[in-house]
Amino acid sequence: MNSSKDFRKTYYSSLGVKTVEAKSLLDDVLSSTSVDIAVLTHICQSVKIPRIYRPLVWKCLLGVVPLHTELWEFVDMQNKEKFQDLRRVAHVLFPGTGKRSRDVGDYLDADEMIRMLMLQERLALGPIRFQKYDRPQYLYAIADCILEICDGHEADAFWIFKMFVAKLEVTQDPSDYALKKSGVLLDLLRTHNQPLADHLISIGVRKDCLTGWYLSYYANVMPAHCIEGIWDATISGDGELLDYLGLSILVACKRRIEACRSEQDFVRLLPQIQDSVNVDAVAVTAVSVWEKERSARV
Repeated sequence: MNSSKDFRKTYYSSLGVKTVEAKSLLDDVLSSTSVDIAVLTHICQSVKIPRIYRPLVWKCLLGVVPLHTELWEFVDMQNKEKFQDLRRVAHVLFPGTGKRSRDVGDYLDADEMIRMLMLQERLALGPIRFQKYDRPQYLYAIADCILEICDGHEADAFWIFKMFVAKLEVTQDPSDYALKKSGVLLDLLRTHNQPLADHLISIGVRKDCLTGWYLSYYANVMPAHCIEGIWDATISGDGELLDYLGLSILVACKRRIEACRSEQDFVRLLPQIQDSVNVDAVAVTAVSVWEKERSARV
């Protein structure tokens, strides 16, 4: 037990985090009559949010709940009722198939969240991002990650997922965003490890090979306990940390990447990355380099 606590303390310290300070800051912001979104944003981009606070912090940042704290109880109650209604209707209109066909009373899973999202989009008469029979795999990765982070609070998980997709403009054809960010990652790699970048170029690796990481916001390559702190910054408006996460992953896989002799070899390596690196160390390194370079620019 003590070794586990020591590990967590060391892990948070390596991120430049004082957990007691983070708790105190959040208590002050979240107990105010109205949440100061600028202060909350700064906190999310400066310290690691204690996990118990994360769902509420994300609900504030994403607009799931209003900034006036006295309304939270009422809005949460309304959201739970709408969640149950959407769930029942989605079960009828967009039934799952095969192993994903389940009773509405079962625990919530990623597929059901996506079906509810499709229904909600149609009810809102807004832009339809996803078609009935086209549920992108990166959406499942995002939904699974949010479900784990919300730890059984199903209504919160769904509304956070919905607003995550809306705010970050996760769409059915987000190729421009993903290609642009993949290019940024490769440029960053050239700055930090030119030989590795040169090797990727020499074997014909194109930037579209890395778009899957950005389509899922790295949820398809990193576990929830590593990605949640990265998403604190992303949801609060700083998407740059994702690039440093990609950089950290590539550098951590340097030897295996250097063993690749073609783009096909590299593509085959990508699904194995989570099992090939120390994911905790990768997340720590990403935040450390990001903070160092951000500080240098100030």
